[in-house]
Amino acid sequence: LRADKAFVLKSGQVAILQEIDRTEKFLRFRYPGEVIGDMALLSGDHRRTASCMAIEPTEAWVVDYARLRQLRDDPRRSDLRHLLERQYVERRIETRLLQHPLTARLDIADRVRLGELADTAPAAPMRIAPQQRLVEKAAAVDHVYFLLDGTVALAHPTEDGAEATFTTTAKRAFFLGLPALFGNVHWPNDLIARTDSWVTRLPVSALREFAASRPAFREAVAELLIASPSGRALAA
Repeated sequence: LRADKAFVLKSGQVAILQEIDRTEKFLRFRYPGEVIGDMALLSGDHRRTASCMAIEPTEAWVVDYARLRQLRDDPRRSDLRHLLERQYVERRIETRLLQHPLTARLDIADRVRLGELADTAPAAPMRIAPQQRLVEKAAAVDHVYFLLDGTVALAHPTEDGAEATFTTTAKRAFFLGLPALFGNVHWPNDLIARTDSWVTRLPVSALREFAASRPAFREAVAELLIASPSGRALAA
């Protein structure tokens, strides 16, 4: 459904549900003071990305998108823009981790922990514009990038000069740089956005520590890299 309003919870408790393979799966609870329904404001088609179900009597303030967009675009309120974008990324991470075959098998606590590893500092890339470079060729892979939405390309990574492009769909996101989980590697080429995209990054050191105590996850990453024709840069 197309959306035109967000809601600030005043009281009660709401469960967020995500449809995966025609089955609604629990993402997390939202509590008073939190906002729901804001994701569609920043999505390309302004459609709802999840369902919300009140699990007890709940009250909320209604915020019209037109007003919220006006506030977001006000140059004097750049902090609000950053807050909305950071919240969008954090919640998109939740959805994408539940969808991705590597992370869908983790329990909720582990997915939450993995999501907390994401770098959401002001200097971290989140919303990237076409032709924006994320990494340079030959740079050490010190972050694994999680492409949440959009298209990125490894510029001319093959002998024939063709680009390897990675485009998300409603059900598919991409991890890039996962081989760094097993040792020091370098980017084979520049990683460049080809469309307006959303991305987050996870420090390799933190991801290695996460995987070290979860051997099943580490083995699953290895299997996907072996099976992937572009395994040097991608697991999908």
